[in-house]
Amino acid sequence: MNEKVGNFGIGKNIIDIIFFKAFSEIQDELSRRYLGILWWFIEPVLNMVAFYIVLIAIQGRQGHNIVQFLLIGMVVWRWFESSIGQGANSIIQNSKLIKQIYLPKFIFPCISSVTNLIKFAVVFSCLLVFLVITTGKPSWTWIVLPLIIAVQFLVQLALSALLSLLVPFVPDLKSVIDNLMVLVFFLSGIMYDVSHIPENLRSFLYLNPMIEIIKSYRLVLLNKSWPEWKGLFVIMVFSIFCILIVSILFRKFDKVIPKVMFQ
Repeated sequence: MNEKVGNFGIGKNIIDIIFFKAFSEIQDELSRRYLGILWWFIEPVLNMVAFYIVLIAIQGRQGHNIVQFLLIGMVVWRWFESSIGQGANSIIQNSKLIKQIYLPKFIFPCISSVTNLIKFAVVFSCLLVFLVITTGKPSWTWIVLPLIIAVQFLVQLALSALLSLLVPFVPDLKSVIDNLMVLVFFLSGIMYDVSHIPENLRSFLYLNPMIEIIKSYRLVLLNKSWPEWKGLFVIMVFSIFCILIVSILFRKFDKVIPKVMFQ
């Protein structure tokens, strides 16, 4: 009984540390930037404008709610990109803290994931307001948005945790990740509707979970219909399984990581 209570206390302390550190990192980021929180909105909007110019002004492509279509993709992608990039480097970036005090190394990608979730929640709330203004009142299907957000969070936590475990052992992996993210961007259906892709290529693209996730957001927000539950369920189960495996690996290599980093 005492052991269970002790474990619960340790778990609660770790959760407290994750959220305290996440809010601290957000405050630190805002204090270092002149535009502060505005930059969270400016970046996806600038990207959306660039692709809008390419698709509409140059290629002459037309479509209903094209601005909303692109903006949803960019906001969702920006959350994914920042979570993976920052999460992969989270252990390396906290090397000074690791030297000073012992913390389970799995905590660092968790902190990064929660930090980016908070930032996304702010930007996504404003996106919802924009969609209401430009496309009309929300649909009942919007009630499933927390589920889609939860699935994306699990995907990002699984990937960022795995990469953060590997980066201390293979530092050059950071450059590989940066270049790979560019490829994933173009394979995530941000600028195009996946349903227009030929069937033989579509099955390959769906190996990328962001295809299904971005499509789900658009189905709910623009089409006001329900997402495809089977795809989301498969992604969720696979992500949870990966998180469990990675957490076991972290326990195994928890004390090895500092030795590799500081050798």
